[in-house]
Amino acid sequence: MEIEKYKRMYDLEDSYWWFVAKHKIVRSVIRYFYGEDTAGAYALDIGCGTGAFLDKMEQMDMKAYGLDMSREAVDFCRSRRKSRLLVGNVEGELPFRDNAFDIVTSLDVIEHVDDYRRVIEEACRVLRPGGILVITVPAFQFLWNQHDEVHHHKRRFVSKDIKAAIESTGDLRTLKLSYYNFFLFFVVCLFRILKKTFRWNGKRKDDFISVPRLVNGLLCRIFSMESLFLKHLDFPFGVSIIAVARKGLR
Repeated sequence: MEIEKYKRMYDLEDSYWWFVAKHKIVRSVIRYFYGEDTAGAYALDIGCGTGAFLDKMEQMDMKAYGLDMSREAVDFCRSRRKSRLLVGNVEGELPFRDNAFDIVTSLDVIEHVDDYRRVIEEACRVLRPGGILVITVPAFQFLWNQHDEVHHHKRRFVSKDIKAAIESTGDLRTLKLSYYNFFLFFVVCLFRILKKTFRWNGKRKDDFISVPRLVNGLLCRIFSMESLFLKHLDFPFGVSIIAVARKGLR
């Protein structure tokens, strides 16, 4: 992505409803499937971007590492934190030894790469037996719009794509596979249809539009409420997909 996109993400990640709610949901599933006691757990965020979720990992007392392909993104991370950051190719061999991490996350990353199965295979390799992998991706190709183009996405997914990639490793077992951003699904669909129809001002823009503070708070509460449901059920559709997998014990 262009540096101005990273700057915008950096400015939004700690306050914009979509980021805040997504991070709350991911933290919730980590605590549910890994356990409440995450203190001292070695964690890796593949495609860490500008580092907001690394901050969340550290708030959970994890020993967090971040890897991103973009030096500009990692520079933004360094303004938040001081160590355990690497620039590297997320599609190649990760610069970590086998079985190094208790928790690996890859949040809205593999839609950007050519070989997403390779990313999952490498995540599995660096994950310790008994450790968990958390992946989020955008869902449904019919939702493709300017946002995907602006952020250089290569695809959107259906759940069976992620399940097949996880199970093809041979070592990962799927614990949770669900669509999410379910409650706002039809609102997002309508927004994207209108955006495609009218091509606002003829410019390509992402979906992170400015909203009043009260609306931002309301959208955040609606979206983040899904963290309560995802512990016990899988949503049949949504704007995105979340998957949790555990590496088998040998």
